[in-house]
Amino acid sequence: DLSATSGPEQEDRLVALRTRERAAGFDPARPPLLRITLVRLAPHRHTLITTYHHILFDGWSQTLVLAEVLDAYTDPESLPPVQPFGRYLAWLGRQDRDAARAAWRQALDGAEPTLVVPPASGRTAGRDADTPETDVLERLLPQELTARLDALCRRHDLTLNTLVQGVWATLLG
Repeated sequence: DLSATSGPEQEDRLVALRTRERAAGFDPARPPLLRITLVRLAPHRHTLITTYHHILFDGWSQTLVLAEVLDAYTDPESLPPVQPFGRYLAWLGRQDRDAARAAWRQALDGAEPTLVVPPASGRTAGRDADTPETDVLERLLPQELTARLDALCRRHDLTLNTLVQGVWATLLG
């Protein structure tokens, strides 16, 4: 509750709280991997701080989880019953692994590895120990292209990261 403070002092305390949350980190072997902190700034003004381990979800999924948290807060009966993860594991255990392997063998028949670096170069894919960190190329995209990419992602329920990873995989393929 920071409602007893205001102005720069309140902002400083909020920044300090966010910094502590970020610095606290997570141990994947010990719950929780998600923390939600509601901070009262004034009687009718609050901020919600969500801190989570990236293993739980990405930025796109975070909005879905937060929407469910808010739905559960305003109307606990609005969410469907939780489906136990064990049910999925049981389904997975009933799948025919031999048939899956055969399907993947057929799908990948004739596929060859992608050589990111030609073997004659003497370099390996990835960063060599003696490769300087400046071996990075950065380019800003025009605002119009960025807007078109964002729209494409929204139309297909993708994150920009997923789109870029897919393009990269296609390029390497």
